[in-house]
Amino acid sequence: MSWSGVLERLGGVFSRPRATLTRLLEDGEGSLYEPLVVFATAAVIAAPSQTGRALLFLRVSPIEGLTVLLQLLSERLWPVFAGALCAALLLRLVLMIQSHPSRPSLSRLIDLGFYLMLPHAVLVVVGAVFAHLGLELWFMPHRLPKGGPITMGTRLLVAYLPSLGLLSWWALTIGRSRSETRELADD
Repeated sequence: MSWSGVLERLGGVFSRPRATLTRLLEDGEGSLYEPLVVFATAAVIAAPSQTGRALLFLRVSPIEGLTVLLQLLSERLWPVFAGALCAALLLRLVLMIQSHPSRPSLSRLIDLGFYLMLPHAVLVVVGAVFAHLGLELWFMPHRLPKGGPITMGTRLLVAYLPSLGLLSWWALTIGRSRSETRELADD
């Protein structure tokens, strides 16, 4: 595993999503750990005071510091895990409907779900940076999901719509590219 390959896959989700996601699915490139590092970094950026508290606790008591750090990560990463799992299940359904020739495992689809959630990490970091600069964008997913129904719905829409749009576009283009390939093969 080379760093250039990792950066190519992570950046490829934004610059060449169709080719990157297809390569991740069919060639088995990448793993869950690559985007997970990005999400953990985004969680730490989004909660600087909690991160500082965890680091202070780490100096005094490593066990207590790790507990605070794991609590921070679990609070911040559960929406990502939920989104990745839903993306994996939706992708499994799409591949079954399209009768895709390869039968990727659920583990591979969950890995792909985490790559599909990378726009969420970017939105978290952008929201945290703007909040640090004094411009609080209440609808961005850098804050924990809470609030009234309209606030919560807006935050969920902003957080998951880019990933859902990426999944939908990619699923439609996979079906189209496979049908075009079949038509060319039939000729």
